[in-house]
Amino acid sequence: LGNVRRRKLLLELVNKHSFDCVCLQETIKTAFKQRELDKFGGQKDMHWSWLPYSGHFGGLLMGIDKELATITNEGKGEFFQSCTLTTKSDGFQWILVNIYGPVHDERKLDFLEEIQNKVLSSKLPIMHGGDFNLVRKVEEKLTGNVDVHLMDAFNEMINTTSLRELQRSG
Repeated sequence: LGNVRRRKLLLELVNKHSFDCVCLQETIKTAFKQRELDKFGGQKDMHWSWLPYSGHFGGLLMGIDKELATITNEGKGEFFQSCTLTTKSDGFQWILVNIYGPVHDERKLDFLEEIQNKVLSSKLPIMHGGDFNLVRKVEEKLTGNVDVHLMDAFNEMINTTSLRELQRSG
């Protein structure tokens, strides 16, 4: 969100798709003005939460439509932010987690430990979104240059926590 083109693209996407939840990574911001957040929410009244930009970590921003759910708790770690939601239509409780994994390999094991602890400590269904900055298979890396130890650690964390990957397109 550090440049005009990114903000413009975000506004176009929000207006086109009318998202109920927005999770952004690498915002490169320490704070947001209310009018800026109101634009990101389009026509919706959103609850906003962020993890400020710090050092080499690019910052996170999460928005939840207040008509969709009530936020009953917020959590923040070094590599994630989360909101515990109660969906207004049916009372369903769940946790939405916005993640940005470190780019540098020396921090990745700390990242995996933090995410694993978050998942294992939760008693509610949990959905993670964001950029893990890790791959599960060599084929996922364009260059094929993969740290196999980190790939194995990532897969082990996924197996330990029983996370499931949702396939995406586009």
